[in-house]
Amino acid sequence: PNDATDKAQRVSPPLTLAGVVSKDGDADRYSFAAKKSEKFEFEVYARRIGSLLDSHLAVTDKTGKRLAENDDRVRDKPDSRLLWTAKADGDYAVVVSDIRRQGAADFHYRLFMGAPRVDFEATVDKNAIALTPGKTAELKVKLTRVNSHKAELKIEIEKLPAGVTVEIDKIPAKTADVKVKLTAA
Repeated sequence: PNDATDKAQRVSPPLTLAGVVSKDGDADRYSFAAKKSEKFEFEVYARRIGSLLDSHLAVTDKTGKRLAENDDRVRDKPDSRLLWTAKADGDYAVVVSDIRRQGAADFHYRLFMGAPRVDFEATVDKNAIALTPGKTAELKVKLTRVNSHKAELKIEIEKLPAGVTVEIDKIPAKTADVKVKLTAA
């Protein structure tokens, strides 16, 4: 029912809503009001919750003209995320669709709409390490601060085997690789 620009469902951010791209070519539109210079974050949760949706996000003006869009958040994270700032007071719409233009009952999603959330992401460069007695193995943890995250971060490793110690570099106030050294006695 919200496939066309003039049929967009009216919403008032911040909110998280649920939807389904229910048929091939389907696109769900949600209209909202924004003030000039107001910042928004739009994030789709689909693949992370078991959906078949390969999401695509777009922000349009009230005529349907695309102002911003995003396919994948980053290469290994297929759900869409978009940060956008309104250029003028007005009515806009966010559009959720499948990049392949497919749809079905299992193409469900959740959409967050609101002010940018302060957060961080942590990824490790290895999924396994081998520790040899008397030796040290090193991991790199990439910490990425999102939307001006400034709070102190701390890495903890719990339940280490007996005789294994850990040394963790100080975590800087900006995005960085942090070395974690594990030593076996």
